[in-house]
Amino acid sequence: MRRLRQPNPWMLGPLIVCASAGVLLDIEIALPPGASDAGQWLIGSALGCHFDRAFFRKAPAFLLRVLCFTLLAMLVAAGAALLLAQLGSVDRISLMLGMMPGGITELCLTAEALHLSVAVVTALQVLRFVFGDVFGGAVVCVVAEVLARAIAFLFGHDGSCVACGNHRVCSGKT
Repeated sequence: MRRLRQPNPWMLGPLIVCASAGVLLDIEIALPPGASDAGQWLIGSALGCHFDRAFFRKAPAFLLRVLCFTLLAMLVAAGAALLLAQLGSVDRISLMLGMMPGGITELCLTAEALHLSVAVVTALQVLRFVFGDVFGGAVVCVVAEVLARAIAFLFGHDGSCVACGNHRVCSGKT
C-alpha cells in the first residue's frame, strides 16, 4: 500500500487482507466472552493516561471546537442517514450509527450491543474510512483552492498567497 502512496498503508493494507480472507475463505470467528470488554477497558485506560488536568486547563477553546465539530458531524450524519432510510429499506438507526464519526470497532460493538445490523454499520464505517483516507487530501485541496478563489474574487485580491506570493494555495513553504 505504501507503493500506491496511500496515507494509511498500515491500516488499509491489513483491512483489505482481512476482508478478502473473510469473503474468500468464509471465515467466521468470535472473541471469547469478556474479551471484547477487557480490550475496550485496556484501550480506554491507555488513552486516558495521556490526558491530565493541565491539558484540560490549557485547552478549553480546543475542546469547544472539537465538541462543535463533532456535533455538526453527527447532525450531518443523522440527516444523511434519514435521507437514505427514506430511499431504501435499511433500518435508519443502523444507518445513523454507521455514518457517525468514531472508531470502527467502537461503533460496531455499539451496534452489536443494541442488536442493530452490525454488517451495515461495519460496511458504512469501512467506506467512510476508505473514502476519507483515499480522497480526503484531494477534497481538502479542492476546497482550499475554491475558497482562495472566492476570497480573491470577493475582495479584489489577485489570489496570491500573502506569505509567499504564489498564485496558488500556499503549500506552507515561504
